[in-house]
Amino acid sequence: MTNEPLARGHNSFTEAQAKARIEKAGYSSVTDLVLDKEGLWQARASQAGHSVNVALDYKGNVATR
Repeated sequence: MTNEPLARGHNSFTEAQAKARIEKAGYSSVTDLVLDKEGLWQARASQAGHSVNVALDYKGNVATR
């Protein structure tokens, strides 16, 4: 997980790869996964019992939104 701004651009991660990256970053129950027009995978997920919005950039960085 990163606190730095996510990089926008062409994202080549598949939906399954994006979900796996988000889970590897410590999130669970990843749902509503969509690739937005800026090249960021957006999703809802759980972390420490809380529901959060997360995003994944084309570099593999994950951040809460």
